[in-house]
Amino acid sequence: MPRRMWWMPKLNNPVSRAYNRLTMKQNLPIQFAAALLVLVIASSCTTAKARTPASKAEYKDHDQSNDRSVGGVNDKTGGVIRGVVLYTGFKPKRRPINMGAKALCNAAWNGKVPLYEGWVFGKTKDEKDTLANVLVYISKGFEGRKFPVPKDSVIMDTERCIYNPHVVALRTGQPFQWINRIDHTHSPNFLSKKQPPFGIAHLPRAGKSWKRKFKAEIGVRMRCSVHPWMVAYIHILDHPFFAITGKNGSFELRGLPPGEYEVTVYHEQTRIFEAKPAKIQVKIEAEQTKQLTFTYSPKKKKKIEPQGK
Repeated sequence: MPRRMWWMPKLNNPVSRAYNRLTMKQNLPIQFAAALLVLVIASSCTTAKARTPASKAEYKDHDQSNDRSVGGVNDKTGGVIRGVVLYTGFKPKRRPINMGAKALCNAAWNGKVPLYEGWVFGKTKDEKDTLANVLVYISKGFEGRKFPVPKDSVIMDTERCIYNPHVVALRTGQPFQWINRIDHTHSPNFLSKKQPPFGIAHLPRAGKSWKRKFKAEIGVRMRCSVHPWMVAYIHILDHPFFAITGKNGSFELRGLPPGEYEVTVYHEQTRIFEAKPAKIQVKIEAEQTKQLTFTYSPKKKKKIEPQGK
C-alpha cells in the first residue's frame, strides 16, 4: 500500500485505519514542517501592514515635475533650444493601476492606488494640452564629440511597488542605481536590443540596491517579473543634450555649441501615439535661442485600450 501523506484524504476502512496508525510516527517530521510553513506564511500576511513604509500619503504624479525638463551644459556662450510638446485628439483615461492580489503592495498605498503612467497629460499656461514623459534629445550633430560623464548615479526607486520615476535618462557610462524601498521581492528585467541580457531577483529587504552601466540606446524597457504593472523606461545617450517633459510639456537644451542639429522626440507609446514632426533640423549660433514645437496625437485607426482597473 502506498504511503499516505498528510495532505491526502483518509480512507474510512479498517485496513487504512490500521496502516495510518503504523505510519503516523514516520510522518510526524513532515507534518511538523508543513505546519510550521503554514504558520510562517500566515504571520507574514498578518504583519504586512507593519512592514509597510510609514509614508502613506495620497499618490500624486511623482515624476512629472520640471526638474528634468532642462538639459545640456552650463555654457552661457552656447545656443539654447526651448520648446513644448503638445497633444491633440482623443485622450485616453488614466485609471488606477491594478495590483491584483498583492496584499503588501496594496497596503502600502492605503487604498489610494496610483494611476497608470503609460500616458500622462497636462496643460500649458494658455490651456493647451501637453504630453509628459517625452524624451527630447539631439539625435544628430555630435558625431565624434566627447563630453565628461557624470559620476553621480541616476536612481530608480522601487517605491511601494512602483518604479519612481517612470522615465529616466542618463549618459553612456554613467551609473544607474536601482533601490528597493519596500520589504517585498522584486525581479527587474531589461527588454533591450543593445544591452546584454540582464535580470535579477531581490530578497524582500528594504534598502537593497545594485548598480550597472549601459550602452547608448533609446527606450530600454524595465519590467518586474513579479509585479507585471511595474514598468519603467530608460534612455541612455552619448551626450548631455536631452530633457524629459513634465506635465506642462516644456523642455530646454542649454549650452549648445554653434552648429546644425537634429532634434528628436520619443514617447514610450510608439504603437499608439505619433509626433508630427518627430524630428526637426535646427541651426544654432552662439548665444542664439530657437523655439520648437512638437505635437503628438493618436495614430489613425488605432484603438486605445483602457489600462488599469
